[in-house]
Amino acid sequence: PGTTYRTREEVGGVRTARDPIDYVKKLLVDNQFATAEELKAVEKDIRNEVQESLVAAKAGKPLPDADLTKEVYSTADFQSEPQTFIRMPDYHNSVGQKL
Repeated sequence: PGTTYRTREEVGGVRTARDPIDYVKKLLVDNQFATAEELKAVEKDIRNEVQESLVAAKAGKPLPDADLTKEVYSTADFQSEPQTFIRMPDYHNSVGQKL
């Protein structure tokens, strides 16, 4: 969107050359830690798991508002620490005591 100083081809070339996922896949294959077929199978499993999770999330109920702030911050012993103020992007919609 908007004006850019790079062409689509240049951006696509950089993405292809510097894609970290492709880089790691190449390392795995080149160093014989996995075959291309094994990596494709892993990618397929991941896509399926993500799709199943998406379907389950869409079918579920939204969390109660009180649960949205649970386990966001925790103490050193990993206990949930309630927050007295949560700033929203629109400050007027923030939750709790405003500073």
